[in-house]
Amino acid sequence: MGKLNGHDIYQLAGADIIPYARSNTHLTNKQIEDNNTYERMVRLALDTPGMYFSYSYDLTHCLQRLHSVTPDFHRMSITNRADPRFLWNGFLLRDFSHHQYSRFTLPLIQGFVSINNVTVNGHQLTWSLVSRRCVDRAGTRFFMRGVDAQGNVANFVETEQIIERGGEKSSFVQTRGSIPLFWSQYPDIKYKPTMQLAHEDHLNAALRVLAVTSSDDEKHPYLDKLFNNVWADHADTISTQYSGTGALKTDYTRTGKRTHLGLIRDGINSLTRYYKNNFSDGFRQDSIDLFLGKYVIVDGEGNTLPCPLRRDRDWKYITFPSVLLVAMSMFCASATLPQRVISNGVLL
Repeated sequence: MGKLNGHDIYQLAGADIIPYARSNTHLTNKQIEDNNTYERMVRLALDTPGMYFSYSYDLTHCLQRLHSVTPDFHRMSITNRADPRFLWNGFLLRDFSHHQYSRFTLPLIQGFVSINNVTVNGHQLTWSLVSRRCVDRAGTRFFMRGVDAQGNVANFVETEQIIERGGEKSSFVQTRGSIPLFWSQYPDIKYKPTMQLAHEDHLNAALRVLAVTSSDDEKHPYLDKLFNNVWADHADTISTQYSGTGALKTDYTRTGKRTHLGLIRDGINSLTRYYKNNFSDGFRQDSIDLFLGKYVIVDGEGNTLPCPLRRDRDWKYITFPSVLLVAMSMFCASATLPQRVISNGVLL
């Protein structure tokens, strides 16, 4: 990705899951099936775009927090000193917290990172944008809303803008999250836009405006274009992580006006969101909960203990999709196949 504060920053391109058991012959057939499902969940969480890490820089802390720490802080391993709120693989590293295992651990954040070298008035600057998603109440668009009893809001994101020039550094932090009230909004098959007190696209535009350092964009057209594109990329990445699609109206963020291509893209994203919200976000929410340790698999699950993956489903879960499939097939057939009109009558 580039250098931030003199440290190399990387994006996770892929991950392998290596089993520590030599074989699975000790498992029953149903346990093997459950194990494969859990593995798919972990892979889904790891394949979500926007995982970042560094071997020497603590991405979980903003620049101000790193500046205010005690000398003992830097003697700790990079994993042990990470902010648990933004340590995305914290649950996976729980058994490696001892200092002798620290060289085998690497903290991950999920969010967005963009590092850009620019020239303004003859001065070389590094302009960086770092967003960190909080692990508390992280989830999909509809399954995770509001606030919990501890004050954690759903899908909380800390966004930091860093400007570096020589030895000088500037940091500006903004935060966003769900409305801090006890409320929920579970997915519904009916497509009915509801009243919204906040919207991610409006919030992204507000974040962008707050980060503007000068209203005179004509002096630096390249910087203005870069600024708009980075914030639009930021919106798409964060939106993909919790809604499954890119953000809406990013064509306006990039160009300052709505375009026909942007309208088509928003329509496709809206239909994709409708499908994912109703038919796939449940599995994705379970994947996030499993990866973050909100649900812990115990020994004997699926054998001596019940497995939550196995649930008795009544006739509605089988009948409704079947009827819907037949109805859609008949509709498509009647709309595409030519029809013959047969009339039998007697002329008097």
